[in-house]
Amino acid sequence: MAVRVVHDVEGGSGLRGVLRAIAVLLGVVLIVVGIVAAVFPLIYILLTASDLLQGNSVSSLDGNDAVQLLVLIAVSLLGFWLGLRFIRGRRRTGLYLRKFGFADTTRTVSHALNSAVGRSVRLVTLDDSMVAPIGAGHGRRRFAGFVWFITGAGVLLLVIYLVGGGYSDSADSLMEQTASQAGDGFGESVLAAGVGALFGALLLIMVVGFAVIVGLIALLGGGSYLAARRAERAASQVLRNEGDVDATARRIARLGRRIFAPRLVVIAVPTAFWQHAVRGLARVSEVVVIDVSQPTDALVWEVQNIKPLFQGRWVLVGARDRVAALAQPGTAMLATPLGLLARMLDAEEVIAYGPTPEDRKRFARALRNKLAMVQRR
Repeated sequence: MAVRVVHDVEGGSGLRGVLRAIAVLLGVVLIVVGIVAAVFPLIYILLTASDLLQGNSVSSLDGNDAVQLLVLIAVSLLGFWLGLRFIRGRRRTGLYLRKFGFADTTRTVSHALNSAVGRSVRLVTLDDSMVAPIGAGHGRRRFAGFVWFITGAGVLLLVIYLVGGGYSDSADSLMEQTASQAGDGFGESVLAAGVGALFGALLLIMVVGFAVIVGLIALLGGGSYLAARRAERAASQVLRNEGDVDATARRIARLGRRIFAPRLVVIAVPTAFWQHAVRGLARVSEVVVIDVSQPTDALVWEVQNIKPLFQGRWVLVGARDRVAALAQPGTAMLATPLGLLARMLDAEEVIAYGPTPEDRKRFARALRNKLAMVQRR
């Protein structure tokens, strides 16, 4: 047998995508439930704080009210936590290995990775200053920033309305309208005053509740924006000491489990201990992508060490004109790195890519389908 060079990889039935969409929708619903459940506890906290600042006495909650408040707080926290978990999904850390300085690989594979691994895989590679890191995505960061700006402006306007006299004017207007519709009798005047006060209290609750909801959305938007900025900064890292390899690998794995996480982390590492870095990153990875376009001694070492650990969980890629030799039966007989590589990859599948934009789109689709197959194993 010989290496099989392919250009297309068939995708699954589409059920995985449907289930993922359902999970995201369920996560959004849970977050909305968390926001709604947090309204009343926050209103109580705000009103209690207002009474304390004004020196008014604060009545304690009875048993039932306290239990209801605690239940709402628990539902809110659980809704946020579960919602974020469903939206994030299961993330896997992957290791991307290729020859330093091979510019064709950098351009083509980086383009494919940008569209193929962003959903469920976060990759890390070693740096030779040729690979551009891929953050969490400018679109997500800009959208989160837009939501943060709009909702923050809404909260500011509501605060101005409450403390700037707008609420007082509205409450006084309600009282006057209620009083003008009442009769001249004493009982009717008292009833009108009570109804006006009730309307004023309901207006306050509605305004404060709306402000709390908008404020929570603003916090989510602001937190998402800052998380996306942190993900972009974390996409480029430097490893200076060999003793920091394991700690850095564990930190990268934790980083990949966040909702806003860089899709491709590039770590600059000295040549003196690049092999130790590969081993350390492999220990926290669940899938490996290896470019086999350049059969060098370093690539042979990587395949020898990676294959026993990731058999069935690795993806081999390569430039079309360079991996064609691996598919020839006589190549495995050569006493060269190419021949040794051909023997180690016997019967393995290599996804080939070409230089044109159409080739890149085709390769990205094949790589995405292959990664999905690997993750199901």
